[in-house]
Order: sequence, then structure tokens, then C-alpha cells
Amino acid sequence: GILEAVEFLLEKGYKPKRSFYIAFGHDEESNGLDGAQSISALLKSRNVELEYILDEGTFVMEDLIPGLNFPVALISTSEKGALNIELSVHDTPGHSSFPKRESPIVILSKALGKLEGDMFPSSFGKGPEITMLEELAYCAPLPLKTVLANTWLFKPIIPLTMRHPIMSAIHRTTTAVTIVKGGNKLNVIPSSATGSVNFRIHPAQTVQEVLEFVKNTINDDRVKIKVLSEIEPHPISPIDSFGYLSIKKSIKQIYKEACVVPSLLIANTDTKWYLNFTDSIYRFSLVRMKINETGRFHGHNERIGVKNYVDVVNFFVHLIKNSDETEVIIKHEHSEL
Repeated sequence: GILEAVEFLLEKGYKPKRSFYIAFGHDEESNGLDGAQSISALLKSRNVELEYILDEGTFVMEDLIPGLNFPVALISTSEKGALNIELSVHDTPGHSSFPKRESPIVILSKALGKLEGDMFPSSFGKGPEITMLEELAYCAPLPLKTVLANTWLFKPIIPLTMRHPIMSAIHRTTTAVTIVKGGNKLNVIPSSATGSVNFRIHPAQTVQEVLEFVKNTINDDRVKIKVLSEIEPHPISPIDSFGYLSIKKSIKQIYKEACVVPSLLIANTDTKWYLNFTDSIYRFSLVRMKINETGRFHGHNERIGVKNYVDVVNFFVHLIKNSDETEVIIKHEHSEL
């Protein structure tokens, strides 16, 4: 979509007033060590300063909250941190005919069982979530508008209504057990068992705080904890900046009925390599979908509709032109293509 938009503008003879950097890394799915990291280093060597950054991110969601009959465009102003750890238990092996009461697999299983579900308390109000709901209040009908506009009053109960896995992930650190390894013979008790756990860390917490929480939750010296990788949560970018307002205006030019609100990206992007270039970093993809369709990404039948793709191209056309202006004035939608 980005390259289609650039080609369209070039064919029309458009000459931008400011510089635009398009950074495509070939290894975004594997931490961007050779792609984004190298691009970032090159830009730094050239003393490049950026007004704002837009990376892939959250979408235009339909049916986000019961009672809303309009799409909600979620611009992520921050990004969760990530922590991967390995839990391991070691003991002497044995025969299955006279087992110990607790084998490494059993000990590990008990530890992993303590880490599943919503083990971390809600951090509602300590990230972008309150601003998201307050912005949503401008678009919402009564009586939902009353609740969203008065989060100070309904703060204790709002998290209870956000129990869908996606909504829950917005206001707390999440835990996912992803890899488990143990025995390989039916009649042998293994000498060790390991399990890998992935945490997506809410901006209200740090990597160290999550590690301490995990140690206290497991509370078993037989279970050893090894950090495999870690990324701190990203700072929260402003919603009154030129970059945010330019993105918002471009969205409204495509979907005038959409309500544009800030959000928190629960996945991870390449933006960690660009944090020193600007305070205005946003993550958004103009992909329109229902909340029950999010499983398509990296899943079965991954796709995007033709109309949606044209909208994506249009979005970037508008964004480039809007970013060439000295101020942002939000009016109405129209198509360039």
C-alpha cells in the first residue's frame, strides 16, 4: 500500500515539501536485528530528525464494544514490552514403576499453572486506556457516553467489562506458556523439564517488576528462571502532536464515520529501534475488521479485501499530502484514486 501510494503520487507529478523515509526491514518478524536496526543506525549517522513515525499496528475495528454502531480506528500511542523466560526443573532420572511423588514434569506443571490466565492485576488508568475511552465518549451514544466520559467514577467496574482476551490485554500484562519440553520415553521419568513463557508488559510495569512478580507467584526454589529476551514497554506518545493529528485526519478522509482513538499495541514492532528519533511514534494499519476476525492474522485464510486494499493506498496518499501541510485541519472524507 505504501509503495502504491508513492507511485501514484509520482505519476501525478507530486513533489513533497518535506522528506519521507520509508523503512522496510526484511526481518521484522525476527526482531529486526539486520533490518530495522541497520536502518536506524544509518539514519542516526546522517543526523536525521523525524517529526513522527508510523509503523504497522492496531486496526479499524467494528463491533469493538456492544452498543457502538460505527467503526473505531485505534492508533496505538504506545507498545507493550516483552519478556521471554525459561523455567527449568532438574532432578535425577528414574523408572516409571517406582516414581517420586513429584517429578520435574509435575513440579514444572504446577509452576506453569500459576502463570496462566489473568494473573497480573489490571493496570487500567496507568496507560493509554483512559484516554482511549474518553475520546470514544465523543462518538458514543447515550447512556454509554455517560460511562465513558466519567471514567473517574466508573473506573472500578470498567475493567470488569473488558474481559475479551483482546480488551483484557489492553489494561494488563499478559502471560502465555508457549513451549514445554519434558520426557521422551513412556517408562522413564526424565531428569529435567523446561517451559518457555511469553509476557507482554503493560506500560505501567517494567521487566524487573514482572520478573519479581513471577518469582513470588511460583514461590518454588526448585524452579529455575532464565531470561531469554526482554524489551521494556515504550513511552506513551501525545495525541495532540502533528503526527497523531495527521494520521487521524487521513483516517477520517477514508472513513468519515469512524471514531479515531488512541490505544495500546499489544504486539511488538520495529519501532524499538527508532525510539530516539522522535517522541511521536504511532502504530496503525488501515485494515478494517470485526473483533472476531483478528485470528486471521498469522492464522488460517489470512487475507485483505480488494476494497480495503484500495482504502489502504488512499490512506497513505492522504497521509503524505497531509504531512506536507504546516497545520492539521480535519474536514471530511474523499478518495484520491
